[in-house]
Amino acid sequence: MKKQIVILFSLLICFSMLSQVSYKIDYEFTDQHNYTCDSSLYINSDETLFKINDTRETGIKTDESTNDMFFVINDELSRFIYCINSKSHTRIPYRGRELTYEFDSSHLPWSFTGNSKKIGDYNCSEAILDLNGRSYKVWFTSEIPINYGPLKLNGLPGLILEVIVDNNFFHLKMLNIKKVSYPKELNDFKAYFKSKKVLPYKEYESLVIKLMAERKIKKIAQIAELGGLLTYAKDQRSFTKHLIDIPTNLVEELQKIN
Repeated sequence: MKKQIVILFSLLICFSMLSQVSYKIDYEFTDQHNYTCDSSLYINSDETLFKINDTRETGIKTDESTNDMFFVINDELSRFIYCINSKSHTRIPYRGRELTYEFDSSHLPWSFTGNSKKIGDYNCSEAILDLNGRSYKVWFTSEIPINYGPLKLNGLPGLILEVIVDNNFFHLKMLNIKKVSYPKELNDFKAYFKSKKVLPYKEYESLVIKLMAERKIKKIAQIAELGGLLTYAKDQRSFTKHLIDIPTNLVEELQKIN
């Protein structure tokens, strides 16, 4: 009898695992310099992974539509966010190092505008969110009842099909959605964070403020050595454009450094 119970219990676990539906949702990612690449959201039960597949190397690039030059910070892993039970773990490259930190995204302060539009075959509603120094406008459809989204944009009553961040700081558009077996990527990136020191969010903020203040002081000193032949831009966006989350008081702290 005991053996039969063990077998029955094992079968129930197997059935439960098979009955869980996993998804892979592909988005087109476009940044403020019109660079486009694919990105993917993997979902299994209460686990998600969002990965931006940016293959550029760190260095100076040119916006082909405007001929403006800009600087890219990247590496072979690029940016990704793994969430479990809405606790997000973010990894971003930053000037020869990486920043890994966590944030609780279980209760995000979404606002609903009442606006609606059609995206492909889906009826979508608009929602907006101000979070960690960035503004998000999203279009989601309740016709696909998935309440996890790209980045750590969780908690909406439907799948997010489009994201616009800070007036096209970057833009995401869904390309396709498909059911998959349990994504290997979830295990890979979960293991990645287990092997790293993941900072609490407040420690991440303190570290970024310190790193960027040091960088600004160094840059001002370099310009002074050139005899003032170059001017230093007072606009602080060059210090924040690589960040998914902008620390509280970062811009104000940088403005104090002259």
